[in-house]
Amino acid sequence: MKVAVLFGMGPSGLFIARQLSKLNFRIIGVGRKDDIGLYSKYVESYIAESDKEVMEIVEKVVSEYSNRPYGIICSDQYLTMILENCSEIFDLLDFRKQDKDLFQIINSKSKVDELCKNFNFNTPRVYKYSNISNNKDVQFPLVFKMDSKQISSKSNPIGKIKVVNNFEELQSLISNINSVGIADNEIVVQQFIEGDNRNQFSFGGYFNAGVEVAGIIVNQVRQYPQGVSSLVFETQDTKKIEILRENANNFAREISYSGFLEMEYKFSNTDQVYLMDINPRPWGWISILGVKYPKFHELLDADIPTEIFRNDDLCMWKSPLRNLVGYFKNNQNVKDLKSINFNNKFMKQNKAYDIYNTNDLRPSLAIFIIAIKKIFNKGGQK
Repeated sequence: MKVAVLFGMGPSGLFIARQLSKLNFRIIGVGRKDDIGLYSKYVESYIAESDKEVMEIVEKVVSEYSNRPYGIICSDQYLTMILENCSEIFDLLDFRKQDKDLFQIINSKSKVDELCKNFNFNTPRVYKYSNISNNKDVQFPLVFKMDSKQISSKSNPIGKIKVVNNFEELQSLISNINSVGIADNEIVVQQFIEGDNRNQFSFGGYFNAGVEVAGIIVNQVRQYPQGVSSLVFETQDTKKIEILRENANNFAREISYSGFLEMEYKFSNTDQVYLMDINPRPWGWISILGVKYPKFHELLDADIPTEIFRNDDLCMWKSPLRNLVGYFKNNQNVKDLKSINFNNKFMKQNKAYDIYNTNDLRPSLAIFIIAIKKIFNKGGQK
């Protein structure tokens, strides 16, 4: 039996596990205690939140097989941990042509920004945090991000992203950053590109040596919290499709990229496109690929992945709980979907969800178990 070790068992890791189950893999899921994918019936679940714990699991699995197990990193936190603290995992597991040095570059927002400038990609202006914190050259609004994500109990006041609109908000954020001891070089500050989430688009795909073998372009019309998708639609805008697919494919081809790749874009109010972020791993809304490519799982076990059957119908993806909360709490979201010419005639088989799957219901039920545990834990800490 073939075996795969997945690092990070949020919705993206859960999707990969379900796909690999169609190939009869033994699936080892490594995650944090709240990772929803650890509850899947397809997964042998391990909680590991330190590099020592991760190494112990990997060494145990490797010792049981003569061939190297397949490895897939499904979380930026685990990617950072492995790169910084236990990079020997790249020698122990088979990551299918994925390059550790490229991971090092793309996982750092400051490094990948320099790479994109070399390719003449249009990216938002980047500020030095030290200048911003000293009130030098400040033009609002600003977007704060972590240079790379860490698995840490330390509070992170930035989250996925943090939009700062004025000096009062800036001083409050700087105070919170100082209180938890985040270093200046761990923070990336960018120009905020005006416009709500109707202007947010992403390319998500799977590549082999720089060649796209599966891919889709979506409009991230709703997010909650901002920076985390809650509702996305496959776009029908042929002009945007052409621009974004060409940009993503140029990037992958230039570096001969293999594996999963998400590239996030935003169109300004003047229709200028900016490359906002790059993720070299499975991403939050990746399960849409399972409805766009009904045999997507076949790519995961192919020595030389090639293009597979593509569903011509428009597809959508939804995180029901985040979408509901985000509708009321995120003013960047598109409230009236008719305003973007949204056609609500998606057939059932063309809808994807972050967690829900009729063949694997335990993760959906586990949402409530995790919520109850968090409530009791908070109560015990008072």
